[in-house]
This record gives sequence, structure tokens and C-alpha cells, in this order.
Amino acid sequence: MKTIVAVLALAAFSQAYPESRATCEECTQGLQNFPAAIGELSDMLEEDLGHHYCQKPDDPCFITEFVNDWFPAVLDEFVAAAAADVCTTLGACSQAAVREVTCQDCETGVHDLSKWL
Repeated sequence: MKTIVAVLALAAFSQAYPESRATCEECTQGLQNFPAAIGELSDMLEEDLGHHYCQKPDDPCFITEFVNDWFPAVLDEFVAAAAADVCTTLGACSQAAVREVTCQDCETGVHDLSKWL
């Protein structure tokens, strides 16, 4: 999981630090593996989302369906299947330099990916 997030962070920061971009191959591979890594966290996601959004006993809660059916399909279609396009948009496919990733880089990279989605 850390590797995937690191690759996303590298891709997102590629425009901010042109001398230190991830390779296009690293970015693409990381995004293609991202849905599976998130899928491994499905129990935690279901619990957390249920805690925040399923507060009313009379209202149906569709968190289980969201986490197990809808969310993986969206990640497969818009992240994994579009990995090359996402990495190009994030600027990772224009240069081949690699740099160390900090915690701040990682957090901002995931935030930038969420804005793209």
C-alpha cells in the first residue's frame, strides 16, 4: 500500500518538482495496482463509512454495497483502466527522473488524486 501511495505522490508532485519525476512506468504500475490495494482495506472502509454515514436506524445503509460493489468498479474504470492517462495528466509521463518521497509528498499526492477523481 505504501508503494502505491508513494507512486501516486510522485506522479502528483511531478509538476511541482520537474527535476524529480517518477517514471511513467512506475506511475502507471502503481495506479493499476491501486484498486487491489484499496480492496484489501474494504473491511476497514466499510466500518469507518458505516460509523460516519449510517446513523439513523430507520434509514437503509448501503455502505456494504458501496464498498464491495460500486467503489471497486469505479476504481477499476477510472484509476486502473485510465492509468496512462492519469499519469500523463499528473505529469509523470513526461520525464524519467525519480526522487525520494516524503510523508508530506504522499499526503498531497493522494489529495491531488482525489481532486482528479
